[in-house]
Order: sequence, then structure tokens, then C-alpha cells
Amino acid sequence: MDSYYSIFNNTGGVISGEGNSFGPPGSRGLYNNAGNTLTFTNNYWGASDGPEHGSSGSGAIVNWNTSNGSSVMFTPFATQPTLASDHSINISLLPDEETIWNADFGTVSLTFNAKASAPEMHHQFCGAMHCYATELLTSEGQFPTDYLPGHLFVVWNSFFLAYYGSSITVTFHYDPSGYSGGLQLYRQEDSGAYLPVSSTQNVPAQTITYTPADPFNAQGTFILVKSRFAPQGFYTY
Repeated sequence: MDSYYSIFNNTGGVISGEGNSFGPPGSRGLYNNAGNTLTFTNNYWGASDGPEHGSSGSGAIVNWNTSNGSSVMFTPFATQPTLASDHSINISLLPDEETIWNADFGTVSLTFNAKASAPEMHHQFCGAMHCYATELLTSEGQFPTDYLPGHLFVVWNSFFLAYYGSSITVTFHYDPSGYSGGLQLYRQEDSGAYLPVSSTQNVPAQTITYTPADPFNAQGTFILVKSRFAPQGFYTY
């Protein structure tokens, strides 16, 4: 036994976890040494067949000290990541030019356009997160009633990219999962409420694009909501 685990629960510790992502496969994910049973269900362990424990699973390692009665309940487990995130600190943008950043998880891209009067910008940051397991969030009760499960996003960028930007366009890629109707983008306000924003749905490409009048509004928390329309090609809300 060694303590170099993402989570090492020692004597007296009582913890639980749900909706987390551990990895990569083969890394030390969770060890319980507290003499109790930990409940870590509905987590993703870096592989679709669950965590590595004994002869089962190929994901991050889950283990415990059997000599003091410790154990971990890890089933059921998620078969895909509960969330994904990516960021960059090397965004460069020249006056009156455009640059595009694509999150490595494939569902968010940001297009930055600079004003002609903007200075040269280098080493700027941006990032995005996609939450797939929305049903596990304690804040789910705040979501619009008819939201599309698994499509909660968070987007951020540096002050200067917005301040000197003529526009910022955010493109969200979605998985309809059997839903063929229209989708509208909602953005969370400072009050916590989600309100619709003007966006364009491209049905063949399965994307929603959003270019706010104020570039500062290109960042925030966003969610896709089912609409009563059933567009066949492009539809702007």
C-alpha cells in the first residue's frame, strides 16, 4: 500500500463521491484505509469497463485495506466521462484578424475576432467544460424544464480577448440522442436563472452557434433546451 492516490481515505475518514472522472487508466484513483465502506458510485474511471480492481476493469485503480475491514462500493459506474474540460494559455490574436480555438474534447470551439484598433495579443487564455452527467448535479433543479440532458457547458476567456474583440463566436456541438426537434441556447444570469439567447442551430452539422452583441457575454454557463420547432436546416432563435 502507498498513499499516492488521487484520493487516499485514512483512519476515521468518511467520504463519498458521485459524478467524478478519474484517470488515466492504470493510475491510482482511490484507496480506502479507514476501516469502513465508501460509496463511490456513478463515477467514470477512465475506461468503459470501470475501475481496475483485482482482475476486473481497466480504468484507474480502486483498492482498499481488507485487513481492517475497509471496502469501496464502486458499482454502478459511468461508462463515459461525466465531464470534460480543456484550456489554453497561448492564444494569440492580431489586429483585425481571427483565431479559432477548439477544445480537445470536441464539442466546443471559440472564434475570436479582434478590432482593427486592438494591440497584438499573445499568451491569452480561454477554456471550456462540458458536463455530460447533468442528472447528477445538485443544481439540476435550476435548469430549464425541457433541457437536453448531457448538454451543460461552461466557457471562459481572458478580459483582453473580450475587451479588444470585435466579436466572439461560441460553437457547441450536440448529440441529439434520438431527439429531432429544435434546440435553443440558454445562458445563466448572475441571479442564477437561465434565459434564452439568440443562437443559430445547424441541424445537419448538429451545432449551435452564439455570437453575442457584447463579447463579454461569450463566457458563462450555457445549456441546450428543447424548443417547439423542428428545423430541417438552419434556424435562428
